[in-house]
Amino acid sequence: MKPYDLAEVEKVSQLKDLTAHGSPAKASSKIASWPLERIASLARRVLQTLIFLAHRIVARPFRIKGLEHLNRLKLPALFISNHASHVDTVSIIRALPSKMRQKLVVAAAQDYFFRYPLVGAVTSLLMNTFPFSREGGVRTSLKYCGYLANQGWSVLIYPEGTRSSTGELLPFKRGIGWLATQMQVPVVPISVFGGRDVLPKGRAMPKPAPVTVCFGQPLRFNEKDDPTETSQRLQQIIGRLMTA
Repeated sequence: MKPYDLAEVEKVSQLKDLTAHGSPAKASSKIASWPLERIASLARRVLQTLIFLAHRIVARPFRIKGLEHLNRLKLPALFISNHASHVDTVSIIRALPSKMRQKLVVAAAQDYFFRYPLVGAVTSLLMNTFPFSREGGVRTSLKYCGYLANQGWSVLIYPEGTRSSTGELLPFKRGIGWLATQMQVPVVPISVFGGRDVLPKGRAMPKPAPVTVCFGQPLRFNEKDDPTETSQRLQQIIGRLMTA
């Protein structure tokens, strides 16, 4: 079977082909399950406390907007955000209410964070990341997102597919429309301001700067919604959040 790139999935038959073969358990067989275990979750809570202390040093002041949009959010959910810095993920996790934070997994680029097993293991422990293919063979990644939602886990994903070197919003991968319409969970748009000032793409050491995380109104899509139009709509919504 052709290893469709997430950005190239254009037909309903392709998505069904990607997601219909095999059970959810098989979908997760190539991805480590230990980060979801209770002992890892407990260790993560302690370690994230230390990470947040470090985050306070470089993200100051740190502001959170739109938390009222999460008050009645029915979990699990699909969180999507702009992406310009490695600081973004920590900022979003810290901004989330504790109960949501504890049931969150983060889609991380398989060819970047999981290129080296040790780096992948550390990020999985600290931020509950899992490898997401962004350049082909995405069947397992798509199935695993559905598996996670079925198990009650919310997913954070960056639809641009990479960090923006300019801070401006990059075109969304069309595949985010498929996830939004097929996972059947609320979609929460997020914008992060200031991450690029703290740690832009290409810089190794952070420097202090203000950071703001803004949560938008949760959205609902269904299987009949057009994925391409959904991707475009989500990009427009996050674009507006970035200028709010």
